[in-house]
Amino acid sequence: MWQRLGQARLFLSDSQFGTCPCHHGGGIALPNDTSIALHETLGFQKVAHFKEVGRKFERWIDVGYWQLLPGDQVNAEPGFIR
Repeated sequence: MWQRLGQARLFLSDSQFGTCPCHHGGGIALPNDTSIALHETLGFQKVAHFKEVGRKFERWIDVGYWQLLPGDQVNAEPGFIR
């Protein structure tokens, strides 16, 4: 299934993100291939992986953290992710 990146790309477009001297980060409950693909397509890089730090749906889950720093290349071109 293919999904558009519309709002995420709009949020991270040069006109809205390029002037912000902010560090952006996101924690993702793993596994979550769609969310990982979204973040990495936008330029986020994985910076941490914590094993069995929480429970969800009666099982232990890992949590990964992705980060986008000021000056990192933001991929804001229209497109799709899988």
